[in-house]
Amino acid sequence: MITSYEERGIQEGIRETVLRQARLRFGDLPTDFVEQVQSQTDIGALEILSDRLLTAESLGQLRSGWPEQDR
Repeated sequence: MITSYEERGIQEGIRETVLRQARLRFGDLPTDFVEQVQSQTDIGALEILSDRLLTAESLGQLRSGWPEQDR
C-alpha cells in the first residue's frame, strides 16, 4: 500500500512527463490543456494520457479521449 504522499509524488511525476512529452511532440501547449493535466488526480487517467501521446497525431486527437473525471 502506498501513502498519500507517495501517491501525490506519482501523480506529479506522470503530470510532468505528460507535459514535457506533449511539448516536445506538439510545441507550445494551450493554457487550458496544461491546467487540465495539472489538475488531474486520477493516476489511471494520467497513465492513459501518457500512453495516448505515443499514437496521437495532434493535440486535438490527444484531447479527444480525455477522461471526464477531475476535469
